Amino acid sequence: MLSENTVKNQQLVNGEHLAANQEKANSKQELFSGTAKYVERKATDIIPIPTFRSAKVNSSAVPELEFSRPKELKRLELLAGEKYVETEEIKLSASEPELYERREIFAREGSDAELILAYSDSGELRTKRHTEVEIRAEAGSHLIIFLVQQMSEQADSRMFVNVYLEPDSEVRMIIADSGARTHRLDLKADLQDRAIFDCQGIYFGRGEESYDYNYELIHKGKLCRSNLLVNGALMDYAKKVFRATIDFRRGSSGSVGDESEYVTLLDDTVQSRAIPLLLSTEDNVEGNHAASAGRLNPDMVFYVQSRGFTRREAEKMIIASRFSNVIDLLPNSELKDAVLKDILTKLDSAD
Repeated sequence: MLSENTVKNQQLVNGEHLAANQEKANSKQELFSGTAKYVERKATDIIPIPTFRSAKVNSSAVPELEFSRPKELKRLELLAGEKYVETEEIKLSASEPELYERREIFAREGSDAELILAYSDSGELRTKRHTEVEIRAEAGSHLIIFLVQQMSEQADSRMFVNVYLEPDSEVRMIIADSGARTHRLDLKADLQDRAIFDCQGIYFGRGEESYDYNYELIHKGKLCRSNLLVNGALMDYAKKVFRATIDFRRGSSGSVGDESEYVTLLDDTVQSRAIPLLLSTEDNVEGNHAASAGRLNPDMVFYVQSRGFTRREAEKMIIASRFSNVIDLLPNSELKDAVLKDILTKLDSAD
């Protein structure tokens, strides 16, 4: 004779299978208060599978921006034959407080390019930007893109990136965010056979800054590889939501995906949420994910202080060392110094 708990469990499982068959295309499971509830994915959901609604992470809490000017379109075609290197620095000011743009980048077969997009503002008044980047990397192309943001606490920033990688292409992205009142980054990569996508990032939030991240790495081809590694730090009343999904679709046999986020909490008043997801409809794949949030190791801080440094100086040194893996990748020495100086100056403001 089955126990009451066993019967209840069987009923729940049977109910799940029935509901899944009825709404397999449009519904996802959501556990809530100990019961199973099936809900359609909302139009505002930006992660593939709705999680607990109470966590408030399914959709972005960062509002859309409105602009008084039409969207500016920029197209860049990269051809094979020689190394293409370009740096573009965009600074918003009182005379140009808004940026509303779309960039389309076509890396043709066999091309090799390195692009730097650096955004900042003068800090004089409220500024806002909305940037869309559409990247298509054809077979055998190699593309490195650096996205650097050094906005003030009066700025609102939105960035949406879509990357399509054809077979045997490789795209690397290095992202450094060190300021904005509100910032949202949505990045989606679509990988075909043997494609490689690597993304490394850092962020630093202070005051009442709010950061909203959503990464989606979709493996569609065989033997493709993705890697996502992000390090961050939060202080004061800063908030951050980090979503990262690796999705192995049918046909992605032999593919490997890694995603990791590590955030240092410098004050008890910060808010940090991380939602790493691994999805798969293919058997022969390897997916790894990790998320960690915590204070600086007190033993490490004490060790640095014992060498004659103050506590804040020790914290600055440790944070700088954790960010160095991304800052050192920046090809421009002036840009490296500017990003590091910006972060250290903001740490100094807490003294």
